[in-house]
Amino acid sequence: MIKIGLRLVDLSNDHLQYAAQIGVDGGTLRTDELPGVAETGKVDAAGLRDLLQRLDALDLELAGMELRRARIAGVLRGDPEGAQEIDDLCETIRVLGGEGAPLVTCGFAVAHADEHLQAWRGYKDLPGGRAGTELRTFDAAWVEETDMVTWGIDTGDPDVRVPIDEVWRRMDGFMERVLPAAESAG
Repeated sequence: MIKIGLRLVDLSNDHLQYAAQIGVDGGTLRTDELPGVAETGKVDAAGLRDLLQRLDALDLELAGMELRRARIAGVLRGDPEGAQEIDDLCETIRVLGGEGAPLVTCGFAVAHADEHLQAWRGYKDLPGGRAGTELRTFDAAWVEETDMVTWGIDTGDPDVRVPIDEVWRRMDGFMERVLPAAESAG
């Protein structure tokens, strides 16, 4: 069965009512929209239950969570704080799974470890969509050389060069911790 959903960009009653009125089945939330995450790094179980009750009252369901790379920037960069980021994420996954959320998505892109600090490289939001909406548009000409993170190419800047083996090492370490949490959550 196919379901139609939205990325629920805010949890105000107006936004959730709008989602219900247009007929979607529910949607996903970015990590920071989950109760408690912005304050502590992990979801607050009681706050999540309250949110799920609000969604249920509108006949909406939480389809899952989109992990913002800013929540695992230390993991992506290979920094020591990555261990705590993974601990927080694993706890969030266990709580979400325990409440029936079926999905966590994650883009593990070292090149985007700092995306929360700057705009997307090569992308702009430009007018042109229906009813005056903006469309996210990519043009390679907008990418500057300083925007590039390279894989195994010596750029002369040690902060930019990340060898492929190191990217895989970071991803393996991440998955070795996160997958058991997801499996235990159901």
